[in-house]
Amino acid sequence: FEVFGTGERAVRKKPDPEIYLWVLEQLALPPRACIAIEDSTNGLNAARSAGIATVITTSPYTLDEDFTGAVAVVDRLGEPDKPSRFLQGDGLNKTCVDVELLRHWHSQTG
Repeated sequence: FEVFGTGERAVRKKPDPEIYLWVLEQLALPPRACIAIEDSTNGLNAARSAGIATVITTSPYTLDEDFTGAVAVVDRLGEPDKPSRFLQGDGLNKTCVDVELLRHWHSQTG
């Protein structure tokens, strides 16, 4: 990866979009060229506030959160022996989240 945006770099924590805006600036990319993978409502709100389409991977701590606005919600990205369970969004009959599926979801955001 060219850039890592971590919580240590951000003065204002999520749901503030500061870290996403910093990463976009570092990469010289517009938000529409990106997709975020987050695991919480705070992360979803931060990415969306920066204009970035967002995929959610739930955890036991965030499973019951409201992920309205996410392009997709899965219980995990998946592995051959632990397939993804698609909770929201079209999984294209796949068993794991892969680049093709991320591109499909991203294309749905307009």
